[in-house]
Amino acid sequence: AAIWAFVHAFQPAGFKNETAPASFLNSLSGPSVADFTHVSTHWSRFFRPHALVCPRNQIFFADQFHVYEMDVVNRGVGPYPCDAPGIIADLAATCDDEGCWPIVLLRDDPRVFDCKSGKISPLLQTSTPAQQLAIYGEQTLVASHNGSVVRYEWSERRGGWSPLWPVANMGSQTQLQALDLREERLVIVSNKMIEMVDLSETGATCGAWLLPQAVVGAGCMVAGGIATLLLGPGREADPALSAGLGPPMRLMCAELEGPHNCARNHSGVGVSSERWCRTFADA
Repeated sequence: AAIWAFVHAFQPAGFKNETAPASFLNSLSGPSVADFTHVSTHWSRFFRPHALVCPRNQIFFADQFHVYEMDVVNRGVGPYPCDAPGIIADLAATCDDEGCWPIVLLRDDPRVFDCKSGKISPLLQTSTPAQQLAIYGEQTLVASHNGSVVRYEWSERRGGWSPLWPVANMGSQTQLQALDLREERLVIVSNKMIEMVDLSETGATCGAWLLPQAVVGAGCMVAGGIATLLLGPGREADPALSAGLGPPMRLMCAELEGPHNCARNHSGVGVSSERWCRTFADA
């Protein structure tokens, strides 16, 4: 799901914004800037999540074995009851009136696992493993297959997720990192940029934010699309402290400044991303 990207060394001009057709990376010019805000967390240095999803006011993480939920008050994480029947490739979430819960994308076999019901549902008409996943509601799912992002819809008759059509192709030179989906807005995070695409009939690109060169990790859209929470390695790299695992993971908030050109106003309209990120980081 989220999806998303992070930098090894943070610079104030790390994020740059420009509206442009999806994936037309070389046509961007005149970008504006979005900054990073560090979010204080309290978790083990051995905690190495690679997936992140942020439904409503909840935050879920996943490593290859387990799902976790963050306590947004004390910023610690604890195990979430989800008996995933395989290695976890990515994480999404769905909600009802009572709350939200994780949906797991299983590695290798193109299937998704519902942590609440225990139901396993296949991605139909594909034998190619999916690497990233995003879900909105009970009927819409997007998944990436080696850079091709495909929209699926739930088929009760077929008992699985039926492909509708491709909505983006990131190409072989772009490393896709994460997906997130809110209503008809799809966010695609690659090793080069974050793109927000309107999945309604317009197909418009709402915005494109250039990333620094050294990016890894995952993230998810928050505050109605005006900001993202990002997951990636910190700057500490002492082998004596990391046991050869590399720097510990850390959480950041990135401000997506500049125009959002989707036809619908996002739910965060009137709230600056800077204020949201700083308020969240200082809570």
